[in-house]
Amino acid sequence: MSIRRLGLGALLLAALHLIPIMAAAAGPPHKAEVDTRLLIGEVAQIGGGSTEAWAGLDVRLGSGWHTYWRSAGDAGAPPDFDWSGSRNVADVTIEWPAPRRFTEQDIDTFGYDEHVLFPLRVRLQDKTAPAHLALKAVLFVCSVICTQQEAQLAADIPASTRQPNDQAQIDAWRHLVPRETSPGLSITALRLDRQAKPQLLLDVQASPLLVAPDVFIDGHDAISGGRVRVNRRSDGGLRFTVPVLGLDQAGPIDRLRVTLVDGDRSIEATLPVSAADTAPATAPATAMPHAAAASIWTILGIALLGGFILNFMPCVFPVLSLKLVSLVDHAPDRSASPRSAFLATAAGIIASFVTLAVVLSAMKAAGAQVGWGLQFQQPVFLVAMIIV
Repeated sequence: MSIRRLGLGALLLAALHLIPIMAAAAGPPHKAEVDTRLLIGEVAQIGGGSTEAWAGLDVRLGSGWHTYWRSAGDAGAPPDFDWSGSRNVADVTIEWPAPRRFTEQDIDTFGYDEHVLFPLRVRLQDKTAPAHLALKAVLFVCSVICTQQEAQLAADIPASTRQPNDQAQIDAWRHLVPRETSPGLSITALRLDRQAKPQLLLDVQASPLLVAPDVFIDGHDAISGGRVRVNRRSDGGLRFTVPVLGLDQAGPIDRLRVTLVDGDRSIEATLPVSAADTAPATAPATAMPHAAAASIWTILGIALLGGFILNFMPCVFPVLSLKLVSLVDHAPDRSASPRSAFLATAAGIIASFVTLAVVLSAMKAAGAQVGWGLQFQQPVFLVAMIIV
């Protein structure tokens, strides 16, 4: 009877885990509000007989949601664009409007909230023929939770430039893309200081004065800029000191891009980086396979240690002690061997987690916004767990 009650309790807990997950997947608080569309602008002749067109990926986000810049920062991921389904398109260049910094519990990320339009410079293969622009965009958006949104978009680019287009909207966002020059804003000195910790030193002249400046650093997926410190120089300019995070993990790189943003004003500069600036103490190339194998064994050892420690948690250890007591009190002459019960317990644990994985995978494949741990953000689930 006690085994049956334990089984029913396990089923109840599994149900309590799944019900709020399904509610989270369908409920408005956790559904990402993302609307994307492709805008088509003008078609123009450029030097060398080539033809280019302007387009824009327009992204509108619900209140409280944000997406990421080309460098996401401490978390998140930049957008991913796939143009492979396009026709009569030689290449597409993405322009990135100036980002803003989002800070949550000492975690800094860089991106956009509410509305952003990415200007797209489209170079055509045949200037006399229309083109078809097809985009598979993967956007990572965050609010209380983070989700991955995939959009399949397509638009036709006409051969004629006289048709109505969305160039005015595209141009408005192009003005927010940082350039190497900006009226009233200039970078007078830029260098990388590699003493105790890598930091970027940036001297700036601004007229009118900067109001709420911020500096962003990118050039490698592992690199980002920390929070800026600003000091006034004797010549009236400003000295920005920015920690460079992840430089030692990036390996050899050629340059860093530095973006200064102050409201609607922005400017971008490129800093060449020598091998001495980024050379951490690394093993030679011939030793990498052995190092990779050693790291895998390290990961497996830490995972095993974590599982061992888990057995001493208050939610697990009492259950183990009860099982051991029942094993000690086992009388072979009066009851069956406990081996089958232990095997059934192990099989039940594995089957429960496989079932959870299958259900979650099926829900994500169907387009639901779901992830493990969302149930702990649901008051109904927490109340049910307290009752249990």
